[in-house]
Amino acid sequence: MAVESWLHSLKKARSDKPLAPASKAKIKSAMYSLFDHAIRHELCSLNLNPMEKVRQGSKRLKKPDVLTLSKIRALMLEVPNPAIRLAILVAGVTGLRRSELRGLKWLDIDLDGHWITPTRGSIRKHLTNLKTRASGEAIPIPEPLSAAFREWRGLSLYRADTDWVFASPTTSGRSPIWFDSALCRQLRPAAQRANITKHIGWHTFRRSLATLLTNKKEAVKVIRELMWHADPRTALELYAQGEEETKRAAQEHVRDLFL
Repeated sequence: MAVESWLHSLKKARSDKPLAPASKAKIKSAMYSLFDHAIRHELCSLNLNPMEKVRQGSKRLKKPDVLTLSKIRALMLEVPNPAIRLAILVAGVTGLRRSELRGLKWLDIDLDGHWITPTRGSIRKHLTNLKTRASGEAIPIPEPLSAAFREWRGLSLYRADTDWVFASPTTSGRSPIWFDSALCRQLRPAAQRANITKHIGWHTFRRSLATLLTNKKEAVKVIRELMWHADPRTALELYAQGEEETKRAAQEHVRDLFL
C-alpha cells in the first residue's frame, strides 16, 4: 500500500500534473525486476516479490490526439524554421520517435537508395540506444522526402556525413536542436495560427501515421514493421484511431436498421 500511495503521488517533471499511468506502470515493472533479481541472487531473504501485490494500471487518462494529413500540412505552413518543418515531415512520413529524429546523422540516410537506418537516439544531452531492436531496421522513404533532405543539406551549415541532420546552430552543430524547445516555441504557436485545437506533441505524428495506415486497410504486419513494434497489437490498440469520416462510413452499413 505504501508503494501504491507513492506511485499515486508522482508528478511530471517541472509540473504539478500527475505522472501518466503508463509511466507509473513502467516504474512498478522496473521495481519488480529489481526485487526479482535480488531474490534470485539471494541478496534479500524474501520468498515472494512484494511488487506482485502492488496494483498499478496503465490505462490512459485521456484519448491522445491525432492529425489528418491536411492538418499536418497546415501546421507545416505556419512553421518558419525549415529544419523544424523537415522534422515534422520526417515524423509524419516515417513515424520516427522524437529521440530517433534528434539522433539522425547524415550518414544514416541513403539519399540515392531512399532509406533511413536509425542507429542512435538523443535525449536532452545524452545519446541513447534505440527503444527496441526493431527500431534499428532500415526504413524506406519516398523520393520526395529524399529531395527534401537534399534541399535542407544544401541550406544547413553542418552537412558532413558525421554531422547531425538537425544540428543546433546555438552549439555550433555539436548537438541536435532541442526538440522540446521547438515544440513550445514553434509547433504549438503554429498550431494555434493554423486553427488546430488539438494538443500537439512530437508523438502526435507517430500516432497519426499509425491511424492513417490502419484506415487505409494496410496489413497489420506492414504497420508493425513500419512502426517498429515487437507486438503488432501495440500499433492497433494504442496508436491507431478511427477518423470520424471512417466511422461514419462504417455506420452506413447499418442504415437499413432505420425505417
